[in-house]
Amino acid sequence: MLGSGDYNEKLGITILGEAGTVEDEVVVINSIVLPNKTLNVSVQEEIIL
Repeated sequence: MLGSGDYNEKLGITILGEAGTVEDEVVVINSIVLPNKTLNVSVQEEIIL
């Protein structure tokens, strides 16, 4: 569950490529999103090609 535990363990780096779009109410955690991608679902620890 994302809401419990040590907050510092959940910190990470997310890289959103140029012209990338994240729609409303979508959470992106510790992921890499390549340019020109649109995210409409939440992702965690993924590479979106």
